[in-house]
Amino acid sequence: MKDLFLKLKECIKDIYRYFFRGQVTMSNSRFNMYKICPLQYKYYYEKRLKSFPSSHLHFGSAVHSALKEFHSKNDLKGLHGTFCDLIKEYEIVWDEIKEEMIDSVSGEEAHRWRAQLAEADCTEIEFENTLNNLKTIYKSSEEEEEFKRKGVKMLEKYFRDNQANPNKIIGVEKQLRITSRGMDIIAYIDRIEKTSEGEIEVVDYKTGMRIIDEEHIMKGDRRTSHVQQAMLYKMMVEKKWKKKLKNFYFYYLAHRKKVFCNPPKKFVDKLLDDMQDTLKAIQYERFAPSPNPLCGWCDYEVICPAWKGIQAPFKGIFRTAREQGRMTFSYSRMSSYKNCPYSYKKLYIDKIISKPKGFFAIGHSCHETMEEFFSYPYKSSLKKLRNMYKNHWHREGYKDEQEEREFFENGWNWMENYYKKYIDGQYIKAEAVEFYFQLPIGNDYVIDGYIDRLQKNPDGAYEIFDYKTDPKLRTQEEVDKDLQLTSYFWAMKQLGKEVTKLSLDFLKFTQRITTKRTDEDISVFVEEVNKVVREMADNEKELKKHPEKADELFPPKINKYCGGCDFLAGCPMEKEIRTKYSDSIMNLGGD
Repeated sequence: MKDLFLKLKECIKDIYRYFFRGQVTMSNSRFNMYKICPLQYKYYYEKRLKSFPSSHLHFGSAVHSALKEFHSKNDLKGLHGTFCDLIKEYEIVWDEIKEEMIDSVSGEEAHRWRAQLAEADCTEIEFENTLNNLKTIYKSSEEEEEFKRKGVKMLEKYFRDNQANPNKIIGVEKQLRITSRGMDIIAYIDRIEKTSEGEIEVVDYKTGMRIIDEEHIMKGDRRTSHVQQAMLYKMMVEKKWKKKLKNFYFYYLAHRKKVFCNPPKKFVDKLLDDMQDTLKAIQYERFAPSPNPLCGWCDYEVICPAWKGIQAPFKGIFRTAREQGRMTFSYSRMSSYKNCPYSYKKLYIDKIISKPKGFFAIGHSCHETMEEFFSYPYKSSLKKLRNMYKNHWHREGYKDEQEEREFFENGWNWMENYYKKYIDGQYIKAEAVEFYFQLPIGNDYVIDGYIDRLQKNPDGAYEIFDYKTDPKLRTQEEVDKDLQLTSYFWAMKQLGKEVTKLSLDFLKFTQRITTKRTDEDISVFVEEVNKVVREMADNEKELKKHPEKADELFPPKINKYCGGCDFLAGCPMEKEIRTKYSDSIMNLGGD
């Protein structure tokens, strides 16, 4: 009866919100911000609290604006501008945008920030620092000049490429608005060209250093906003220009590289499904905070309710550590370095995005399903669980439709078996799901991480659950020595919660292995952190001074994961791995 009352109460609230809120025009930016954190979306779009001016935002805006002005005054008028003309525009917009960014957060904007800071009971220091951040773009004049010079070099490369471009530029910074599935969607197109055959090519500029390739787009890898944007924009420009459209591509200015965007329709359909769900959540005012590693960069962290109570002392710790050059890391990052420094460098320093794989996709699907299921105050039915599983299904990374279907059915069997063994008749709402922490540890380092599920049992004791989709079941001894579980035990202890049990739920096997930890285990863990993270930090600093020593500082290390490593091809130890260790390494096969 109580569960029915809660459902009815929420339903009445939703009906009210649906009929009394205005419609929202969706965009990639809105969708992406809500996906990162619904409360961040609320602060920015609902409360109209502008984010702080930043060097990267100013730099990107200046480059985009310079290109817009240059092409508007030349190409669109049938003229051929010079490189000097382009740099002249760049110099003008650099100062104009800087002034606009500072002015945009003064007056009424500053007043809104003051009111929100007062409402959040911020300290005097937090109050002053926030207002100062509203007026600051660059840390120093030297930093500004460095960014400005980088822009000149970038534009010089662009100008050379543009001179060799046979197409005619017919539009810049054009607004594109379409309706799809009842949603109004808006985008801004950087450049529109017409070929000699009368076809249309659409270009979106990218000023950042990180680059994605066409494989990530073709496999629907939405871990990066670029892939998500590729799907959305390609769908929109196809709807706008239909058969006239020849290409849509990202142009990475720093790399002088075109990345053509041709995502399969099934991934675009999934994106639109997710956008519809997001639009509905916005309509129903679902704006709960979602703490995550980006909190350290979020301008609203200072007023966010997620960083109150037991978390309050650690608010802003990630941002401060990074600004001071102290090492920030997660357990998975530390584990990656221990397994193979060579692979670690590729992932975390070179920032090469790993390839999407079905094994990882099904892991995300199961974790997100469990996250939603255990967040409700009442037990949902098996049918409802299946709907959650379908809604959270990730389609990226599979070889073909058949493999995806097989993974889907396997994953559902795991969910169903788990429900029958560990949920039916014994449901306990989680104290927290995907609980995020960032804490100081060891010799002045900062660690962050997620705990899949924190549960308060009937006896008042806390238990941690971590879901695993591993293809192999671990032994009790392995679980007893698992350092990741130790890190969770340590984290909760720092936050004042004593955990008496830690359980790994191996979904494939419907098997739970439970362990416990003591203060002695914590000492071993912190000692390991000091040793490994110090080495990581020292080697990264040395690499910045001496890039030529990369192979020496981050050598390859043979381990059981080499077979599934994205960087095996070209690895200095590839030949040895494929011959001498071929029998002992998982998933080792041809590329």
